[in-house]
Amino acid sequence: MRQHRAMLEQMASGFMPARVLLTALELDVFTACGAGAATAEELARRTGARPAPLARLLNALAALGLLDKRGDRYRATPPARTHLIAGRPGYLGDIMRHRASMWERWSDLTAIVRTGRVPPRAFTKERERRFIKGMANLGASAAPACARALRRELAGARRLLDIGGGPAVYACELARAWPKLSVVVLDLPGPLAYARETIAAYGLARRVSVKAGDVCAARSFGRGFDVAFMSSLIHSFKPAVVAEVIRKAAGALRPGGFLAVKEFFIDPGRASPPFTALFSINMLVAGAGDVYTRGEVEGWMRAAGVRPVRYVDLPQFSGIVVGRRL
Repeated sequence: MRQHRAMLEQMASGFMPARVLLTALELDVFTACGAGAATAEELARRTGARPAPLARLLNALAALGLLDKRGDRYRATPPARTHLIAGRPGYLGDIMRHRASMWERWSDLTAIVRTGRVPPRAFTKERERRFIKGMANLGASAAPACARALRRELAGARRLLDIGGGPAVYACELARAWPKLSVVVLDLPGPLAYARETIAAYGLARRVSVKAGDVCAARSFGRGFDVAFMSSLIHSFKPAVVAEVIRKAAGALRPGGFLAVKEFFIDPGRASPPFTALFSINMLVAGAGDVYTRGEVEGWMRAAGVRPVRYVDLPQFSGIVVGRRL
């Protein structure tokens, strides 16, 4: 009984460390620390915060192992230096700040479950920026593993369509891993502005291009691609829309081409794994989409004339369903 109580208390108070971390990121505390040590007063000047409440936040961050406190000076610990200081290769601050922007939506959960209605909230330019840059944070660590996982399909491929490719991190990592591959990134104009920056940073403008289009509204995605790829896209849509997106993706393939759908897949009982079950709540409060099973995606593939051929497990709670166009 004691361990049950401890589990429930930890679960109910889980918002506390999350809120401390997210507030620290919104204030750019870790970037303000940099590689050195600083007092609360120095960090208050750098972040525009008030010294006294900031000192409490810094002490909480020290208690969580994200800052090291020696006397009155604070220094970022190795996890914070690696992942929470802006501009460093492993930076995850953008995706975490996107989660901070979801905080208010999650606070609506009780009302949403009670009424079935999602309160409207504006998707501002700043929210869009955080979301797209957050996707780039995740892609930077996941895309190389994806390139390795799809080596069977990519080894002989020459043209790949990245559907809803956002900041083009996956497109660039796939092109970098396979030098004979050219990639087209299909997405809305807003995300493609970031995609162009990514492509330039990778030096891949000759092999990675962009095409503006709405994956829901477009009549087709093109023709003759060897591989069509989508990552973390279909959870944004309702089932009928997902079926149509997969149909258009299949239509973009040459006969024998491959369709690869990377997602957070839920088990058939829809109660595991825990991350994906919770992510379904994230989509509920966002008022868009849901999580899906491998079987559902395979069914939509078959209906589109694509035969599922294999499933690949990936890090970060995701996997890829791969199918081949008949």
